[in-house]
Amino acid sequence: MAYFGDADYRPIDDEPYMNARQLRYFRQKLLDMQARIHDKIRETLHEIRERETRETDIIDRSDLETLWEMKLRACRHYRRTIEQLTAALARIDDGTYGYCRMTGDEIGLRRLEIVPHASLSLDAQEIAERHMA
Repeated sequence: MAYFGDADYRPIDDEPYMNARQLRYFRQKLLDMQARIHDKIRETLHEIRERETRETDIIDRSDLETLWEMKLRACRHYRRTIEQLTAALARIDDGTYGYCRMTGDEIGLRRLEIVPHASLSLDAQEIAERHMA
């Protein structure tokens, strides 16, 4: 992580929730994730292009198209994640980061450490998933 403040800093429950230090920490975490995903997309697209130019056999071409579809599906997933990361960065800017968009409750530091782009508390996420099922 390229956190430019205290390199060993990790948010803890004993400090005020979503204080300036925590917000800087999570902003950098989100930016780092975005950069890694952009790199994955570039690598995946490069791999598709490179392999496409080498494959000429019909069977190899069929395998290539299957691989290509899988890689493009992964890129679509990466792009959706980037959209979520961008939305989380916007929430930092507008002061709503770290709070559930459904209930207004704190999402919690542990959940944000694992899913820094989370916009719902764990309870709200479970309710939303039940409604989608």
